[in-house]
Amino acid sequence: MITAGLSFYTFQSNQRQESRAEADRASQAVLQSYIKDVKDLILDEKSNLATSEVNDPVREIARALTITAVRQLDGERKGILLRFLFESRLISNETKIIQLFGVDLREADLAGFNLGDIHLTKADLSDADLGKTVLIKADLSRSIFRGADLTEAVLLGADLTRADLTGAVLAGANLSGADLTDADLTDADLTGADLTGAILTRTVFDGTNLIDAVLANLRGTTVGQMELAKNLAPGSVSTQTPPTPDISATQSPTPDPGPVTRDCFEDHFLGFPEERIFEVPIDTTGAEILDVSPMVAGVPGFNFSEFADIFNLVFTDSTGPFGAITVVPISALQIFHIVSVVDGACEEIDEYSNVSSGGKDTLLDYDELEMRIGGKVYYLSLGFNKDRILVDYFELAGPP
Repeated sequence: MITAGLSFYTFQSNQRQESRAEADRASQAVLQSYIKDVKDLILDEKSNLATSEVNDPVREIARALTITAVRQLDGERKGILLRFLFESRLISNETKIIQLFGVDLREADLAGFNLGDIHLTKADLSDADLGKTVLIKADLSRSIFRGADLTEAVLLGADLTRADLTGAVLAGANLSGADLTDADLTDADLTGADLTGAILTRTVFDGTNLIDAVLANLRGTTVGQMELAKNLAPGSVSTQTPPTPDISATQSPTPDPGPVTRDCFEDHFLGFPEERIFEVPIDTTGAEILDVSPMVAGVPGFNFSEFADIFNLVFTDSTGPFGAITVVPISALQIFHIVSVVDGACEEIDEYSNVSSGGKDTLLDYDELEMRIGGKVYYLSLGFNKDRILVDYFELAGPP
């Protein structure tokens, strides 16, 4: 009887293993077929998906293929599919070619991916792994992150309006400048998270763990709103406007433009320390603005702590400031990520482009960024020089 029992157990175990192997092969076949189908849509001369317009049938076809495929994939392959779409520039905020609202991305493995500027609204990412994922300026509005792991995720300026983050883990995450209006953080873990300058209008903090969280210069919130949070240290919440920063001078031959009236810029730079804000007069050449050595010292390869060194340049002329740019330097990769560009009214503008290598929001070392601000064209170049960041900035002579 014992021998028969062991034989039956071995038979069942083998069957389970074979069943799992068969499911794995089927999932891989679905992924490979999907990638081939989407590539065919991109390469098709008549209905080129990459150059298609809103409401073109090819976009609906691609969306239908995506929804069908995702339902049949495991977490790892869901992550591969999403990365394929992102790197094919089909789901960025700029293109929005394939809409992923309602897509089932539960348990997707996206840990460590660079998905900055991704357009991922109304998606279900429950129990997904987003640990150390870069989501700078990502549109994640109305998405579901119940039980998701966003440990040390980089969410600078991300749109999380009406997002469901119930029970999500955001320990050590960087949410500086993120918009969490109407988001639900019930029972979420934000231990050590940085919410500097975050927008928290009507955000729900019922049972949220905020131990050691940075809660400086919050916008749209009150201390009373956060009373239901756990481990909220007395006096740790700051919602008042900080003093006007003493903007550092650049090493430029340009004369001092005189007194600067900051008006909206004071609010625009809420949460940023003064040593991360720099005035840049027109015709600045080779100005050294930031020591990046602490970001890479002793750190081989990519280091997510580098994102803490986000900096701002304020463009000035003889009348004062007329625009600004917020940049994340990634020194280990020798690139700069553009977070935002604003005009003199601190309104975000979209009229800028990388004229050197084509990536709109990513500058390689010493690439030139062309910006149209107030009807004029300006050029900005950023570069790494040993332990310093150098800035060249000038106005285009003559009519644009």
